Amino acid sequence: IGAAVFLVNAFYLAFLLCSVYYALRRHRNAVTALAAAVATAALPFVMEAARSLSPQIATLAFTASFWAFYLNSDDFELPRPVFWMGLMFSFGMLTDKFFWVYTLPLLPMMGAVAMGHLHRAELFKGLLPGIVAGVPWYLMNLVSFYNGWLTRSFPGADLSHLEKFFWLLKAAAAEMHLPLFILGGLAMLWMYYSVFMPYQGKEKVALWFVVPYLFFTLTGMRAPELLYPALLPFGIAMGVMTPSKLRYPGALLAVLLLVLNASGLVAPRYLPGIKLAPLFGGTVVMRGDDFSGKFVETVRAVLAGRSSAVVCLTGTSEYLNRDTLSVMLERRELQGIRVVEAGPE
Repeated sequence: IGAAVFLVNAFYLAFLLCSVYYALRRHRNAVTALAAAVATAALPFVMEAARSLSPQIATLAFTASFWAFYLNSDDFELPRPVFWMGLMFSFGMLTDKFFWVYTLPLLPMMGAVAMGHLHRAELFKGLLPGIVAGVPWYLMNLVSFYNGWLTRSFPGADLSHLEKFFWLLKAAAAEMHLPLFILGGLAMLWMYYSVFMPYQGKEKVALWFVVPYLFFTLTGMRAPELLYPALLPFGIAMGVMTPSKLRYPGALLAVLLLVLNASGLVAPRYLPGIKLAPLFGGTVVMRGDDFSGKFVETVRAVLAGRSSAVVCLTGTSEYLNRDTLSVMLERRELQGIRVVEAGPE
């Protein structure tokens, strides 16, 4: 199983990085596209998803490829990218019930294409495989989306309106680690307002982050991993806006941060709950038949000082699974917990 997971996740990781490279290669040079791919690989949550037993890495890959094909479609004017956009959308919907949220800025345009655009046939051909294969999946998602909203939304009175609005932003800073979050955020702002270094798709790339962030914030969703696909534009922005003379040193710095992050050799530092050092969040492993006060205290201790943590559920249980465990942790006011299942021992 370990070898199979490694091969599958390695494929999706390569697919993700190639998609980022392709997103910039046509309108920028190869060095810029490569710098963006390296910066994306250095984002801590990317490697965390690549080495975990979850479909998160596939969601990241399909989101990046969907946007990459759009950025190369000249606003749906080129037929081949339109076809691949539809295909990536249909497959992405099979990986995550919230996938459509990451495509919200483009859904009205896709609707206009479907209503009578010159390349409507190309779009439908791309959507067809996923639609045919995923009809039962889509029907189940109508229920699971509502359940996900219930289990991951804010209790209501525990935070002020201002704290609710910035909760996911703080969580994003923690998941990216503060230095990369600051660099990526500044690069996004610089790219959006740039005059002398304009990038053709800068408005859409900005919406790629802003629209999902507003959606999850306004609906009260508080799971940091929901924002991962919407943080990929930070890597693209860093690749686009890094000055040419700093791209090679910047790429080397990104690789260094990637190695440090994956090794765990650097001790964590925190600034009001935000990670400063390149180190993954805490992970708690529990058996499927073990849920006790001691376990709750262990999770609480790991979560201390962090905005998120991971609980890895191993073994099998008649009563416990990822969803029920998430609900029980929520009821004990443990926020920012991501539960993953490792399967039977």
